Amino acid sequence: MEQLINDTHGNGLRPMRQSLIGKLADFLQTVNEMESVILMPTRLCDIDHDENDNGNYDNLNSVAAVGSSDMHSCYSMLKSLRGQLLLGNEHTTHGGEIEYENSDVMETCLRHQRAFVEIIQKLTSAAEFITRQYKQELGDFQHDIQPKTFTV
Repeated sequence: MEQLINDTHGNGLRPMRQSLIGKLADFLQTVNEMESVILMPTRLCDIDHDENDNGNYDNLNSVAAVGSSDMHSCYSMLKSLRGQLLLGNEHTTHGGEIEYENSDVMETCLRHQRAFVEIIQKLTSAAEFITRQYKQELGDFQHDIQPKTFTV
C-alpha cells in the first residue's frame, strides 16, 4: 500500500490527501501509530472515552461515534479493520464467526469493502481486456505490414 501511495504504478502520480487512497493511507498510518504507541492495550479498558481530549472537541466521543462502548474494543476493531483492508481476509474466532462488539460499524465497513473490491475487480478486468485487444490488434497490424523489397 505504501508503494502505491508513493508512486502509483510508476507513473509519477501521487494521490491527493482527499482521495480514497490518501484517506486509506492516513487510516493505515494512524492505526499503525496507535498500535506502536499502545504497548498494553488492556489499559484502555480503564480510560474513559467520554473525557475531553485536551480541549479538542472534534475528537470528543469519536470512539462512541464508531459504535464502540469502550476504547479497548474500538482499538481491537480498528486493528481488525486494518488487517481486513491489507490482507483481504476476515478475522474470525475459533468458531469461524466474525467477533466484534460493534458489529454494525464493522459489518457496514466490510460490506462496502466487499462491494468496492468487486467493482475494482470488474474495472481491472475491463482494463486488461482493452489492453489485450489493443495489443492483439496492434500485433495483427504489425504482421500485416510486410517490408517492401526493392529490386535493382
